[in-house]
Amino acid sequence: MVDCLIKLLTVEVEVKLVLSCALDCVHFYCELNTT
Repeated sequence: MVDCLIKLLTVEVEVKLVLSCALDCVHFYCELNTT
């Protein structure tokens, strides 16, 4: 049970990292296009 919860938490953290990285990339790309 605890093992399952830990796996869920690590997946959530990984998803948040990927999302924030993706947002950074989009931000960077948009700045490149506007200048």
